[in-house]
Amino acid sequence: MDWKSFLQTEQIPFEENVDLKKKTWIHRGGIAGLYVIPDNMNQLIRLVTRLYQEKAAFKIVGHTSNLYIRNTTNLDIVISTIHLNNIQEGDGQYICECGVAISALSRQAIENGHAGYEGFVNLPGTVASAAVNNAGCFQCSISALLIEAKVLCQNGEIRTITKGTFAYSERSSAFKRGELQGVILNVTLDCSAISDQRILQEKAEANTLYRKTRQEGPKQNLGSTYPIYVMQAFYKNLPFFTRLCLRIFGKLYYIAGSKMPQHLVNTIILLSYGNYCTLHRYVSKHNFGCFVWRDENADKAFDKYKTLIAKTSGMPDIEIEII
Repeated sequence: MDWKSFLQTEQIPFEENVDLKKKTWIHRGGIAGLYVIPDNMNQLIRLVTRLYQEKAAFKIVGHTSNLYIRNTTNLDIVISTIHLNNIQEGDGQYICECGVAISALSRQAIENGHAGYEGFVNLPGTVASAAVNNAGCFQCSISALLIEAKVLCQNGEIRTITKGTFAYSERSSAFKRGELQGVILNVTLDCSAISDQRILQEKAEANTLYRKTRQEGPKQNLGSTYPIYVMQAFYKNLPFFTRLCLRIFGKLYYIAGSKMPQHLVNTIILLSYGNYCTLHRYVSKHNFGCFVWRDENADKAFDKYKTLIAKTSGMPDIEIEII
């Protein structure tokens, strides 16, 4: 199939031989033969339907803020949903196209006095990825808001998938686990809960401040690399001497009236494992479960980091998508 000719005939915007480092959130990735940016939903549906018919491989992305594409990974066709950002409001619902930024939706909801979105004010990513990944922060969760989603299935049928069908679990869904297949076209969310706009704004501002002081710059990390339960198992299974050191230092800082800084926690853990000391530059100074791509050597360090977490926790589960 001559996909370039197809895109030109259908007047769907695209770029050729794109360096994905210039497109992805953490500036990682190989080359995309075709990088397609549909201007509207009809273009997306026509393209994906044809791709399914031809059984062609493709990757659909939003802001890529939860996606790690290795520098050695080249892709034939990448579809970006960034132009599909229309929001319709009515009857206590937001109907959002798949490319709507969850942070933009949060700001709109706050302005309208709709509660339940104030925790998403600085969350990167789109509503579609949030629905797939069961995103949640600051006591707000997508699973609590989701009503339904329209999905383009592999047989070309557009189905309405209800919240129950997503089969949500912690930071996961039937789509993320591969139990359901298809491209999410739009997401319908509940916005019937009303609150004082000023209170919502204050909460959003507090959430913004918290994020700024507890994570690295947004262009260097993909948020939490591991689910909470993996990190709990990681800390629980640290060597006895390491846990003892952490308790002693923690107690000393407590007596001094402060909290032991995370970078010291990181140092103690990595020193106890010897060969993993080189990871210190890449482990977040705010959260051991967050990896930071600081330079070109980070790709190799990430593999070492994954090995350490899996070895100690006994769990390979990961929050971000790796290709």
